[in-house]
Amino acid sequence: MYFYSGQPMHFYSGVDNGVRPFLEISQWVNQQRQKYTKKDHPFENAFYKLIGNNIYGKVAQGLRARSDRFDTRTGSSARLERSKISDAYVAAYVTGLVRATTSEILYALPDDVLVGNTITDGICCTADEMQIEAATKGPQCQFFAELRQLITGNRKIIENKATSRGMVFMRTRMHGSLNPEGGKPILAKVNMPMGHLRTPEGEALSDEEKNKELIREFLERQWDKARESESLTTAKKIWDKEGDLLTEEKRSYVGMDYDLKRRPTNPTERPIEGYSTVPHLAFETRAWRTYDEYAKARKALDKFKEPLKLLGDLEALLQDIDTYGDKKKR
Repeated sequence: MYFYSGQPMHFYSGVDNGVRPFLEISQWVNQQRQKYTKKDHPFENAFYKLIGNNIYGKVAQGLRARSDRFDTRTGSSARLERSKISDAYVAAYVTGLVRATTSEILYALPDDVLVGNTITDGICCTADEMQIEAATKGPQCQFFAELRQLITGNRKIIENKATSRGMVFMRTRMHGSLNPEGGKPILAKVNMPMGHLRTPEGEALSDEEKNKELIREFLERQWDKARESESLTTAKKIWDKEGDLLTEEKRSYVGMDYDLKRRPTNPTERPIEGYSTVPHLAFETRAWRTYDEYAKARKALDKFKEPLKLLGDLEALLQDIDTYGDKKKR
């Protein structure tokens, strides 16, 4: 049918909030995690959290062009097929929504607030409660608060998990605390598994002991230093050797130096309080001017093959980054 009136046409939908296929399951997961708190029921809390995370996992399943998995039925690798609810737009929207909220908070913080690092749903910074409260008044944060209220009945979107008087930031997404308030460290050790480590009495390490171990490893780091850890036997090894699911030792190299996603500025040296009296490199950062500038810096870092522990180390690295032309024309 063809219709033209000369006037602008408008389309009005009778649905206010659209379709929310994951609302009820999200509400149920939240109720279970509130019932089984992380402190009193760590296993149950993690179990229900896994259920919630797997909903997103199914939405994003098989979207990558090269997404292989080991097929235990055939004994070979095969491409991971999409699930019945895989959807690239929804998958991007879920993670993008949270990152947009975090980005708005970062943008709204005062210029004198120092940001150590930020992950998808968290910020480690020097902002106080009032500054954080003011930074969550933007339209994106208010929209996120409305969504959170639908699931939890509470509009609060951010809370202070822990406080420390000093921090040591490392690559990649790792950090340890110096003088944490209340004794609870702000600890992230994604690339440093410590579940196999034990105290002299044979007990698993506490978070405080893991925090000390992480910073000790950082101080003693070398470019080519291997680290012992443990992992479970892979499905492929079990298939090939007709073996069992066991724990096996593994040697890995952990890069702990800053990965130069931003340019170091205002470098200085100071001891890491409570761990060493030897001065150690410290610096702030600013954004690179162009992507090419960043790519050149990463290339120089990969060739440097020395830990950045002193001012002279950083100066030598930046000299290579800031020198233009090839060896004959410098």
